[in-house]
Amino acid sequence: MGHLQLKKPRTRRPKPPAPVPPPKITRPKRGLLRAIYKELFTSDVDQRCDSLAKAAAWYDHCIGYLTNVKQNGILTTRQRKEHDLALANRLDAIRTTVPSQKERFWVESIKHFEKMCAVYKPPKITKYLRVFEKKRKVLETRRVKLNDKFGKFLLLFQKATRAQTFLGKTARMEVDKLKSTHRIDSQGNITFDRRYVLHLRRLNRKYGLLTPVLHAMDILTEPAARTHELDPKGHKTGRIVISSRKRYESQKAIMFNLNRFMMTDDAPRRLVRRPRRPRRPRKEKDGSK
Repeated sequence: MGHLQLKKPRTRRPKPPAPVPPPKITRPKRGLLRAIYKELFTSDVDQRCDSLAKAAAWYDHCIGYLTNVKQNGILTTRQRKEHDLALANRLDAIRTTVPSQKERFWVESIKHFEKMCAVYKPPKITKYLRVFEKKRKVLETRRVKLNDKFGKFLLLFQKATRAQTFLGKTARMEVDKLKSTHRIDSQGNITFDRRYVLHLRRLNRKYGLLTPVLHAMDILTEPAARTHELDPKGHKTGRIVISSRKRYESQKAIMFNLNRFMMTDDAPRRLVRRPRRPRRPRKEKDGSK
């Protein structure tokens, strides 16, 4: 007998998975850029610089949309030139520490981004800058009035805590109308929002100086803990990193300064006040014998 040859079963060759399509770039909204530009109407130069940085990030999204969706990844020679100038001004804005120069570099960068994305017809920044120049005097006058109103409390707060900046200097404290509770400028000085300062002053009157200091401890320790993030080559990336170790050391120094301040003649009488007890209702005298 011959050997029987068994037929090998067929196995299907597995199909490779379908390639994942690239993420679809959404269409940037011009209304979002207009809302960012409206944040420029403030007397705080650091808040204006943050708004301009947000506008530059919006243009990054717009450039990705135009190149991948509208122009099939092709940029004209003029667009490449404007893009290089915009990135150069953005890099100068990140590196400089002078607020006025930082704002000027951001504005120049956005103007070059506008010329690059002229096909998309974004709103012009010059229109909002003209409105800001008209409102500048009113905004600065309001800031002076707020500092006159809360200046005495902020001076007490500054003397009691002596919060340090990353440069080793005492942080200057001011007040203005802000979108957030506080703002820290490039030198480490603190600008509080008017509503937040009003809340701290109420806490001081009701519970004593210790309560508002503990309430604002995260803000007071932030200037000393801020450090610039560096890339592997040692260049600044433009991001700010908070060091936990420096924040802890700053918190200990603030509590030590507060303790020393309460020993001086400028300190209030009490560091902590007891809350007032509710009055007991008087018992009505019974006239009957």
